[in-house]
Amino acid sequence: MAESQTHWVLLIPEGLYPEVQSPADTALQAVRIPFVTQDDFDTILWSSDLNFVRGEDSVIRALWAGKPLVWQIYEQEERAHIIKLRAWLASSPYPESVHSLMLNWNTGQTGAAQSSLANLIDGPAWEPWKTSAMDWAEQLANQPALAASLEAFCAKNWQTR
Repeated sequence: MAESQTHWVLLIPEGLYPEVQSPADTALQAVRIPFVTQDDFDTILWSSDLNFVRGEDSVIRALWAGKPLVWQIYEQEERAHIIKLRAWLASSPYPESVHSLMLNWNTGQTGAAQSSLANLIDGPAWEPWKTSAMDWAEQLANQPALAASLEAFCAKNWQTR
């Protein structure tokens, strides 16, 4: 991001990644912020152009924001998290370049992840990523509520007995 043509403000929770500083004479400004309430976290997600999130709860909140996101999935034994990530990406509308970024990010391929991110944020793939993120958020918002889906499922299955 420091080498990007776009000016970026990187919000970092206090106490995390102390080694990340604002490089001099670059397009990147790192700003430390306190941990916040869920409502404030949602506001940050919805206000940002790109969200890096960790864990299942945060990725759901980021999906609802309808913005491009990078999910750092929690590691699991026998690399089960990569299988889970691949399945999630296969169900996503994200371009293949986003799939590559997230897989590189989650498998420790730092150089490849940096290259993927640079190509996404400064290249022609940025607009399709933004569009796919918004489209997926709208698709998810238009699904029936979980309770209604469970009710319909139960009604269907009990009627056939």
